[in-house]
Amino acid sequence: MNASRALRRCFGPRVLDYLLAAAMLVEIECEAWLDSTVPDSHRAVTAAAAVLFVAPVALRRRWTAPALVVCAAVAALQAPLDGNLVMGMTGTLLPPLVLAYTVGARFERRRGLAVLSVAIGLLAIGVAVSSAVPEPHPGGGLAQDIVGVCVLTGASWLLGQLTRVHTRRTYAFNALAERVAQQRIEREHSAVAKERLRIGRELHDVIAQNVSAIILQSNGARERIRDNPQSASESILAVEQAARQGL
Repeated sequence: MNASRALRRCFGPRVLDYLLAAAMLVEIECEAWLDSTVPDSHRAVTAAAAVLFVAPVALRRRWTAPALVVCAAVAALQAPLDGNLVMGMTGTLLPPLVLAYTVGARFERRRGLAVLSVAIGLLAIGVAVSSAVPEPHPGGGLAQDIVGVCVLTGASWLLGQLTRVHTRRTYAFNALAERVAQQRIEREHSAVAKERLRIGRELHDVIAQNVSAIILQSNGARERIRDNPQSASESILAVEQAARQGL
């Protein structure tokens, strides 16, 4: 997982798709020219069709649905021309599987099923026409080949759907976690603000009480300073004490 993320940061998703398509094309071309299961009369058409067959992989993020349909259409169209993409070659399974996975991962179920149905139909046509070509092909019967293509492509699409659901749930969980964290921070700020307000009110009350005491004691000292200096002195000391307490 960490290696995949590092590659994405270094090259970018589209560059990785180009590299993936190039690797698939090299593998299919090697099979087309070197695999003994490919009849000699079919090698040139197979090698030429492989380019169009793999090219949609490089564009799967930009044109996801057309990429899968074009890939399957190439598989269907090359068969009457004596192509051998869908018969006997293992590497040719990768492009439609990767594209079906991409459709499942990026489209909602109804739209994805529609695109998948068209693609599976075209792939089945390619298998059926290839099986009808009079050259010998390895493998089982026609029904078995068609079912295999349908099952593998459908399974790849289903895996993409599961990945889509998991990704959406992960995003939703992360968004919820961020929202909860934000609410907690807001509650903490609100609590701090309320505590500051409470402390401010208490300080205000304390200071107001001491200032009131200072005023009363000062008035008393002013009235008694001539008649009763001792009492005025005590009032002045009370004023000093109240001032210190207020401070």
